[in-house]
Amino acid sequence: MIRYCVSTTIKDESDEAKAVFINEAMEQMLQKSSYDMVVKDGHTDPEIIPANIYQIRGKPAVLDILMKQHFSMKQDNSMAVNKASLTPAIIPATPDTKTSTKRRTPASAGT
Repeated sequence: MIRYCVSTTIKDESDEAKAVFINEAMEQMLQKSSYDMVVKDGHTDPEIIPANIYQIRGKPAVLDILMKQHFSMKQDNSMAVNKASLTPAIIPATPDTKTSTKRRTPASAGT
């Protein structure tokens, strides 16, 4: 049986944690099965990290840690992540201060 098992560090603005991404989480993020990675793409050496995995490095991901069945804590305080997905960057719309949707009527308009 061919499965993913990728050890990593998860970082955000406040802290970092060690994590191991298990098969399903990696398949969701890479959109490629571990079987395809090994058999079809020929990545048979576990000591060499495939380019596909490097491509997701540093990209924002959603970890469904609110759902207890999607992760577990290990004795060494690291996480085993079973479900994750990459998310596109969400850029909040910044209103243009030079334009306004409402215009005030001038004070002298009604007289």
